[in-house]
Amino acid sequence: MKNDDNKMDIKEVRSRISEIISGMSEAESRKLLKGLEKWQKSRPPDKRKYPRKYASIYAICETKDCNFRDFTKNISVGGVFIETETTLSVNENVFMTLLHSSFEVPIRTGGQIVRVDPNGIGVKFKNTINSI
Repeated sequence: MKNDDNKMDIKEVRSRISEIISGMSEAESRKLLKGLEKWQKSRPPDKRKYPRKYASIYAICETKDCNFRDFTKNISVGGVFIETETTLSVNENVFMTLLHSSFEVPIRTGGQIVRVDPNGIGVKFKNTINSI
């Protein structure tokens, strides 16, 4: 089955990986594991100051030029990655209200966009958030 990785969403990619792995023999699975561990060790170290948590949190965002609502992909006490198709720029300031059923009250915070890619924006919080 041929696929175009760029047209599959992450759930489809993970599902396809799972299908392939579940059909492997034990020997093939062990060989894959060794290869993945070797690949993981060769990657550059994560330079983030705080560990990330993968979390889908509703984010209401405001910049000086626009308002948008999207979901986070991951979050740490130092920042957040928000999946969005909204066109934004590095160094833009953004004010966010983060809403999740596990929060007693919404988290309201400001930050600066430090990364923009086709999947969204990386935001560094102005102040760390310890209630995550």
